[in-house]
Amino acid sequence: MWTPTVLKRALGQKRVSLNNMRAAVEVLEAIKIPDNATIIEISPGMGFLTHAFLHHTNARKILALEKENKYINELSILAKESNGRLEVLNADVWDWSIYDMLKHRLTNLQVHSWEEVHPNLISVVHFPNTTKGEILLNKLLSNCHNKCGLHYFGRSRMNLIVPEKPAEKLLAKKGEIQRHKIKIEVEAVADIEVLKFFSEKAFVPNVQCVLFGLTPHTESKITAPWHTFQYVIKNLTARKNSRLIEMLR
Repeated sequence: MWTPTVLKRALGQKRVSLNNMRAAVEVLEAIKIPDNATIIEISPGMGFLTHAFLHHTNARKILALEKENKYINELSILAKESNGRLEVLNADVWDWSIYDMLKHRLTNLQVHSWEEVHPNLISVVHFPNTTKGEILLNKLLSNCHNKCGLHYFGRSRMNLIVPEKPAEKLLAKKGEIQRHKIKIEVEAVADIEVLKFFSEKAFVPNVQCVLFGLTPHTESKITAPWHTFQYVIKNLTARKNSRLIEMLR
């Protein structure tokens, strides 16, 4: 039987994981799970949020993508107790082919028009406390723009649990020095809002986190191919002290 006392620590300082059920319930309340929901949970870690999903009456199916064996072993116990509602996929979330394979794992999920927000599908992403989180977010945003991968089934809400330092880049407003290219990329394809701030007591290791909600735009603001847009934004923001005319060259 799965128990939250089984795991005492996260895997190093780079993995950030919820460490108590109270915080997991607060996440559920903030993201507002729709009726008959399919939930894609990326890097669930210790399983507190997964456990909370399984006890929510609106959650019909949970697909957990996890790479670390230590976490997979505990999640597998939850899966056995879930009566088929939880599927744990041993997956490297930086293997981009995984997102294109989701359509083969969720065959009972209906594809909806991009004109409406998908009524039954949401995702939750646990970000690492490294710059690799930006790489992952960039891929998920490209899925929004290209209407594929995580968004093959339609325009679905994404929920991001982001550690303090990476979160500063998503919180920065226009004109602030912390404003980063990743925030520009987000604004180009989705609406972003802060759903909740969490103290360091809710996570292992102890680090403050921010829960963001992203809803893709009906129409992306980008007219160029994604890789072209990303290349231009990267070069325009590479040197913050340079004049724009110099960067345009």
